[in-house]
Amino acid sequence: MWPSRIAVSRSVKRSVPIFPAIEHIRRHTFFDSVYNFEVDDLHCYAVGQSSILVHNNNGSEGVAGATEGAGGNVAPNSGAAAAAKGLARESQVAQEVGGTVSRQKLIAKGVGSTDLDVLGPAGEYIGVGGPAKAADLSRFGRQLQVLKEVAKQNGTVAQMYLEEGTPETAINLAKKWLGEANVFTFKPQ
Repeated sequence: MWPSRIAVSRSVKRSVPIFPAIEHIRRHTFFDSVYNFEVDDLHCYAVGQSSILVHNNNGSEGVAGATEGAGGNVAPNSGAAAAAKGLARESQVAQEVGGTVSRQKLIAKGVGSTDLDVLGPAGEYIGVGGPAKAADLSRFGRQLQVLKEVAKQNGTVAQMYLEEGTPETAINLAKKWLGEANVFTFKPQ
């Protein structure tokens, strides 16, 4: 969004289907270096924990262009590529189950926090992941505990969808915490 078009109550496009309104504007005048960059033919970027879309072309490529382009054109081991791949997985699972991508922060006292990836059509709390979950099983286990605990507190079920190719150690850990009936694998698109 061009600065001249920013106004209170305008929505900000994000890479998740939540469009917060701008609450206030503060203008600052300063001089600093700025950079205009492009990743291949990609002009939209999901930035920060809030996944605000930043673009050079009025967003005409949309979220799909940002996700697909970042996943395919950013260095495979970069944080941006991992985030784009994660968002693509979450979007696929949300579409397959009839839910919505959430990104809501879940906090379980004494256990930790994690993000709710997908809110299922009947209110299920759904985590989504892939092979990298097996890289730190302790962390993954805490995420599963948080997901299960917060789902239980809210009277719903916790589920985990893991991409085909995820190591059995991660799949079995998910089954341990959530129960076999609540762990699914999916084929990436």
